[in-house]
Amino acid sequence: MIDRHLVGKDYPLFRVILSAELLHDLRELVRPWLRDSEEPPLRPSVWPGFLALRGSAGFAQVWEDAGVNPLELHLIMEEAQLFEDPPIAQEIVGLLRIEDITERMEPDRGIEDEIRLSVTFRNTAGREVASYHCAYRIPLAVASTR
Repeated sequence: MIDRHLVGKDYPLFRVILSAELLHDLRELVRPWLRDSEEPPLRPSVWPGFLALRGSAGFAQVWEDAGVNPLELHLIMEEAQLFEDPPIAQEIVGLLRIEDITERMEPDRGIEDEIRLSVTFRNTAGREVASYHCAYRIPLAVASTR
C-alpha cells in the first residue's frame, strides 16, 4: 500500500526547451499514423506529455517515494491540455505533483493502488502554457508497506 501522505507532494521543478529538433522528432513519431499524403502537424498536441517524459527524473523519485518498481506500473490514463501555443526555443518549467492515491478493486487484477500525477508547465513569464495528467495502477502485492 502506497503511503497516502504523499498526496499533494510537489517535486523539484524541471526545465525543458521545446526546440525545433524536438518538434522534428515529435513529427517523426506521429508520421507512421498518417496517410502518405499528409504532412505531420507542426505543433503536436501531445508535446506536454513528451516534455513530462523529458523531466522523468521527477517520475523516478515518485516511484522511489511510493516504494514501487516502475516496471510493475501500468498507465491507465493520460491527457494533455494546451493553454497557449508552445513557446519554441524558450525555457519551460514543469512542476510534478502527486494529486491522489486510491485503492481500486479490479475483477481480473485484484486490489491495486492508483496514483494520479499532474505536471504543470509555465513559460518564462510564469503563465501556465500546458498541463499533463496521468494515472498509473500498481498491483497491491508490488507496492511496499512503508
